[in-house]
Amino acid sequence: MAAKHPRPGESVEVAVTELDDFGAGIARAGSAADPLRVHISGALPGERVRARIAHVSVHAGAKGRDAWADTLDVLLPS
Repeated sequence: MAAKHPRPGESVEVAVTELDDFGAGIARAGSAADPLRVHISGALPGERVRARIAHVSVHAGAKGRDAWADTLDVLLPS
């Protein structure tokens, strides 16, 4: 059974690994079989953050599904 992806309004704790083309941090969630890339406004690579999911894409692209979130707290600064 695939891991449940977070829904809009839910919060997640994730490690940010890179920036997207618009300057939002990217973190990975989900599983290898069902990956989720979370684009997080206000987050930087190297940080661990708690973020609230705003939107989850319906369709999966080549790298899996995408979600967009807003930073709530920086738990571990970069």
